[in-house]
Amino acid sequence: MEKNSKAEQVQIRLVSKTSKYELPDTPLVVPTELKRFGLSEIVNHLLSNDPIVPFDFLIEGEFLRTSLYQYLTSKNISTENIITVEFIESLKPPKSLSNYDTDSWISSIQIASPNLIYVGCYDSTIQLWNASNELEASLVGHTGSVKSIISLNNSSESSSGSKANNVELLSAGIDQTTIGWIKSNSSSDSSLEIGYVSYGHKACVNGIAVSPDNSHFITCSTDSTLKLYDTEIPTEDSQREIMENGIEGLPTVSKLLSEKLTKKSKKSKSASSPSNLIKVPKSTFTGHIGSITSVAINSSSKNTFYSGGFDQSLRSWDAVTSDNVSTKVCDQAFLSVDYSALSGLIVSGHTDKFVRIWDPRIDANNVELLSAGIDQTTIGWIKSNSSSDSSLEIGYVSYGHKACVNGIAVSPDNSHFITCSTDSTLKLYDTEIPTEDSQREIMENGIEGLPTVSKLLSEKLTKKSKKSKSASSPSNLIKVPKSTFTGHIGSITSVAINSSSKNTFYSGGFDQSLRSWDAVTSDNVSTKVCDQAFLSVDYSALSGLIVSGHTDKFVRIWDPRIDDSSVSSMSLSGHTKYVGAVKWSPNSSYMFASSSYDGTTKVWDVRSTASSMFNIPSKGKSKSKEPGQLVDKLLALDWNHGMLASGGESNELFIHSF
Repeated sequence: MEKNSKAEQVQIRLVSKTSKYELPDTPLVVPTELKRFGLSEIVNHLLSNDPIVPFDFLIEGEFLRTSLYQYLTSKNISTENIITVEFIESLKPPKSLSNYDTDSWISSIQIASPNLIYVGCYDSTIQLWNASNELEASLVGHTGSVKSIISLNNSSESSSGSKANNVELLSAGIDQTTIGWIKSNSSSDSSLEIGYVSYGHKACVNGIAVSPDNSHFITCSTDSTLKLYDTEIPTEDSQREIMENGIEGLPTVSKLLSEKLTKKSKKSKSASSPSNLIKVPKSTFTGHIGSITSVAINSSSKNTFYSGGFDQSLRSWDAVTSDNVSTKVCDQAFLSVDYSALSGLIVSGHTDKFVRIWDPRIDANNVELLSAGIDQTTIGWIKSNSSSDSSLEIGYVSYGHKACVNGIAVSPDNSHFITCSTDSTLKLYDTEIPTEDSQREIMENGIEGLPTVSKLLSEKLTKKSKKSKSASSPSNLIKVPKSTFTGHIGSITSVAINSSSKNTFYSGGFDQSLRSWDAVTSDNVSTKVCDQAFLSVDYSALSGLIVSGHTDKFVRIWDPRIDDSSVSSMSLSGHTKYVGAVKWSPNSSYMFASSSYDGTTKVWDVRSTASSMFNIPSKGKSKSKEPGQLVDKLLALDWNHGMLASGGESNELFIHSF
């Protein structure tokens, strides 16, 4: 691309997600020197807008803040490409209206109406400001810093008689309480007085969220719990019950009912209440470890709410059942969360200076990938909600084997997976994210074959890499096997599930046997043998056959439906070294591929077994001292989505379309 952008042109396709701004799907040729204003002129002309509408422009999700030329150059995009440019209505920048001097640090703000702003302060007061920059009142009730406030936006149509008992504002503080503020009948202005004081937490109350119908509110605390309260004014009967029974976590009840919780302020009106009615929680929600910093209610569903905390988790809760419905994690503490009913998304702020967007409708606990290793573990990887790209993070770590885990096979419905190991066993696990209860059980009982449980639950299983992103998880949940299958002698090298029957699977190993298993009963249903060790096996749902690779350089085909322990259906030769990987075609009942230590991948058709159909050399950076000879082992193979992929010792991934 030349430096003189005036001489450059590029084709762009202007698109909008707003129906009233729909344009023909025809590329336009424009100068690359154009910036946002020039593009806006073109769009307004095409739409015949009167008056003119200012537009902003997005290319691949990024706002255009330079010329097209500068953008294309920075992204190394050729002007030969057709560039899709999305246009949206431009927003005017914020305009300063006024500054209010609060004389104290501000912890929380609520805009109750265009003429009323509530401000929570560290001096333990709540200030009420109007649009004329006037301090209308200061509410005094907390005995420590106010941490959070929220307006209930009660209807102004309520009668004055009923209005007095409607809570206008909730405030939470470092004094472990949440106060419900009501309209003061003794004042004609906007002053409030204490309606009740909510107790139950054992540490600072950091946040409040109110249901969309104002029927209940949720609080979160440094004590690691969330609590649910109704918003109604407590009855005299409820106060007698507290007097008689007491409530865990409350100060002395007689003290609470006798002392005034409000203090006189020289600079403000007193928010006094003659009774200081007490409210206690209806439900308590546990699961977080450490301080919970923020809570937000799903305003489209009053019984669903979300919380974030120092344990680096974002949790979804059911207010009716008290269940922790789902947990999403990142590698940084949460400082704040908020939910949007318009987008259905959650935004969160963190200690690493990042803001993250989460979609609670996406089950991040769905395992995307399983990996097995020489460290005797199998890791379940889940989508990273803390990243906008395709990176994954650890969902759980599966333990149980006492030696290298050589292979994994997943049931067709993704409900469970089987692992095979050098320790001569196979193990079955479910794919679900472990529950908190299961972790406590492991802590109490321990599991055979696991390292010290306390070590597993405390240490991070991921380490930073200078060359790659860290797939970190703050919890590293542990998974243990549901079943163990024994019968092989020596290392089991490969396992494959019958994708037509999730409860049947097959394994091959160094004991020269191919075994069929029942996942429900754990029985070794049948055993087929040959005179060579198995290095790999794969099952085809289309043909019902099994293909295997061996140490004698042969590929063998087996029919598990035939009850014969010692005869393979056919043996295919052509490789000159061990056959380490085999894979059936996902689209054909006849074709499969094999990769070998001889550095080649061969494609076969079982209808003609004299030789392979195609021979694909790896063409890697061979380490052989003999020119032209391929000696780099191919150790892995996959066939899917019209592609064959193989790799091994050469540190290269080879991909072929097929």
